[in-house]
Amino acid sequence: MVEPLSRGQKAFNQRLMAEHCLSDEKCREIWENLAQTSDMGASSFEKSIARSNAQLRYCGLEIVAVSIRDDNNEPTRHYAMINKHNDDIAKKCFQITFTPKQHAFVRCVFEKLVDGPTSRSSLINSKNELEDGHKFPISEAETALCKLVEEKWIQEVKGSARRGSMQANLELAPRTYLELSYLLVDEFGMDKGDLPQQIFHS
Repeated sequence: MVEPLSRGQKAFNQRLMAEHCLSDEKCREIWENLAQTSDMGASSFEKSIARSNAQLRYCGLEIVAVSIRDDNNEPTRHYAMINKHNDDIAKKCFQITFTPKQHAFVRCVFEKLVDGPTSRSSLINSKNELEDGHKFPISEAETALCKLVEEKWIQEVKGSARRGSMQANLELAPRTYLELSYLLVDEFGMDKGDLPQQIFHS
């Protein structure tokens, strides 16, 4: 029998969902702060995540980590709560968030970033590659790109240029490798061997 989630586990999961994706350091900080006043369902961070996952799997969800090397070339984990199934909900998430034109633009952005970091200006100008791209206002492209950054699907490459500038390079963020790895491989041509390692707690 799977034990119900404790109040502390629920609070942690809600925070993780709201933040979309968090570093291992930030996750542990939140967990430890909650553990001071709440039952976290286990005595350690890892065991607490595993027990949460035992319950979340009934909803088709799971807390998973991905290991990506940081600026010092050290492996760093990032956590997100993901949909385990590549179903219509997962595949159409961007269709709900973006207009049809923006959705086509977002697909173009991911396709370019699979090949490596790309400048913000180049990504915005890729709107011209869309069918009737000249009818797609640059303001809509900028809005879509900003939303992708805000929701942690993509991120700026640290030190590439002044933050937010058109010269700043953007890259795929950990959340994308966690939630959209199947799209990166099946639809955007990324080699499966290039995907960063995922870590599961069960």
